[in-house]
Amino acid sequence: MKKLIFWLLAIVVVLIAAVVFAGIMIPKFVDVDLYKSRMEEAVSKKIGCSFSVGEDMKITVFPWLGIRVSDVHVESPGGKDGKSKFDAKDMLHAKNFEARLKLIPLFFGNLEIGSVILDSPRIFLERSSSGKANWESTKSEQQTSRSATTENRGTKNRDAQGHTGKQAKEDGFFIKSFGMDRLSITNGLIQFVDKQTGTARKITDLDLSVSEIDLEKSVELSFQARVDGNPFSLTGKAGPLKCLFEDDAENQMDLDFTIKALDMVSGHLIARATDFMGDASIKGQVDIQAFSLKKLFAALKIELPMQTADSKALEKIAFSAQFRSTLDSFFFSDALVTVDDTNIQMDGSIKDFHHPVIAANIHLNGMDADRYLPSLEPSESREQIETIDNNSSSDPLDFSFLSKYTIDIQMDTGRLKIKNLIIDKSKMAASVKNGLCKINPLELELYDGKAKLTASSDLSQSPVQTKLKLDAVEIQAKDLLADAVGLKMLEGNLESHIRFDARGMDADTLVTESKGDGSIVFTDGAIVGIDLDALVQNTVSILNGKEILSPKARSDFSELFFPFSLAGGIATIENAILKSPFMRANANGTANLVDQNLDIRLEPKLVGTIKGQGDQKNRSGVLVPLKITGSFSNPKIRPDATQALQKAISDPEQFKKDVKSMEQQGRAILKSIR
Repeated sequence: MKKLIFWLLAIVVVLIAAVVFAGIMIPKFVDVDLYKSRMEEAVSKKIGCSFSVGEDMKITVFPWLGIRVSDVHVESPGGKDGKSKFDAKDMLHAKNFEARLKLIPLFFGNLEIGSVILDSPRIFLERSSSGKANWESTKSEQQTSRSATTENRGTKNRDAQGHTGKQAKEDGFFIKSFGMDRLSITNGLIQFVDKQTGTARKITDLDLSVSEIDLEKSVELSFQARVDGNPFSLTGKAGPLKCLFEDDAENQMDLDFTIKALDMVSGHLIARATDFMGDASIKGQVDIQAFSLKKLFAALKIELPMQTADSKALEKIAFSAQFRSTLDSFFFSDALVTVDDTNIQMDGSIKDFHHPVIAANIHLNGMDADRYLPSLEPSESREQIETIDNNSSSDPLDFSFLSKYTIDIQMDTGRLKIKNLIIDKSKMAASVKNGLCKINPLELELYDGKAKLTASSDLSQSPVQTKLKLDAVEIQAKDLLADAVGLKMLEGNLESHIRFDARGMDADTLVTESKGDGSIVFTDGAIVGIDLDALVQNTVSILNGKEILSPKARSDFSELFFPFSLAGGIATIENAILKSPFMRANANGTANLVDQNLDIRLEPKLVGTIKGQGDQKNRSGVLVPLKITGSFSNPKIRPDATQALQKAISDPEQFKKDVKSMEQQGRAILKSIR
């Protein structure tokens, strides 16, 4: 028995010695150049590009099965004449490449790699002006690749001997474990040039290090580079990696990564992935610390789409959210987007990526949107808008892609300021289904009143068809009109009811193609800047064409009622009524919504007595018509003396009596009011 053990040990020692001797001596007798040329030929045929290595090529067998080559070249594809069609002759060039594999563990089914090192790789990616890229294979090579792929479909999960994984394990060819001490890429460079778009990008100082790779443990990774001169890094760990290869729903892989860019943006991802080979899913949290968007764009040498009115806007951007994703759905919760002093809270989901069903709940605590809009002088604003409209494409927008989306958005906000308009609170429900977009409703609290908007747009039609309904009550008109359009001559409680249909999506088409009707009512208010006392007492001045506007003037009214119809961008006012304690007036005319100009004739009538705000009786008196012209923001009110002059010419004596009677009557009314 002792002799048997002795001889067995002796045989093992001899075999080990033979392996060691062979590992040392074989490389000395192997024709490296022969294998070098065969390797270059095989790789070139496989990738469809010329592949070559330098003369300094070394092969080892023991204790490592390894290869080391220098001066590695992969040339860009050539044309029919064999010459490269690209400026970059080499698509890839590396100073050194080295890989080492432990030999003895292979006999026991263990794949142990010592290191894989790529030193100073230079990768040049180029797209020509014709659209051809140097990393794309030729047509024949693509066909060969597709043919090979088709053949391999029937041999999926088979080893080199044609065995399945289970058979290979039974026959002794199964890899029991895998490990790698180090994967390293140092001093790398990637350059991309697109001649079609005229863009170029460069990644320099690229270093990648992955250490202690083990399927049963977490792997530490460190990546850093400079993107167009700006620093970028990714560090963290992931593992165990076995769930990438084993079909087991219980397998889990934890991810913990920190991303830093340009020394100003820092993000952190913590997640857990499960069942990669089956119903893969991932769940985790992402946090991006506060950074300045303006400084980020400046560092990237990208110009912001517009210059903000507030120079301190976009100085604080941050984001955090919890998420969960499967192969066909994505969910997020407790999402928080910070934009300066505004917080936007969100949660929602995206289901069925092929026909997405999107749902979201959004809460915005408040925002001064004017801070983020371009700052324009009043004289510049109209010219700026016209310039934008002239430069915009005349092609209609295509919303057909929305037909496969189903969207449901619920949103509420705190105080908003938009184009100087202040909204205290808002609540909106919006949806899209089969190309039909609905807002039902949008509720606003503003200027001590409320407004409710419902709308629907059929995006499947061209041009888009829109129906809108707006109701507003108890709104303080003075502040609303001053903030919205700069009009400061009307006060009172505002009530409005509007219905209209519109076509198109751009602002001009919406105005010109809209049809509808509605009414606007002001109650218990005043017209600021017009003196009805002058209208009554200074008739001669009025007839002489004197303007009756004064910044300090004021005329109270009980009701100002404007019914209107809308067509072709023109709002037509018919039988508008003004009721005041001592005057009634009817108005007719138009308001051009395109040019924002007014053309309205107001026919006031002096009443004989004062019975308060509910007086409905027709009163006698002299009509003194007024002409309201000018713009929405700067209306002009002047007397229209045509009718009065005609009466004076036809019956001068009666006209004098009417004027005298009106003046006496007016003074009596004003005296009673005072």
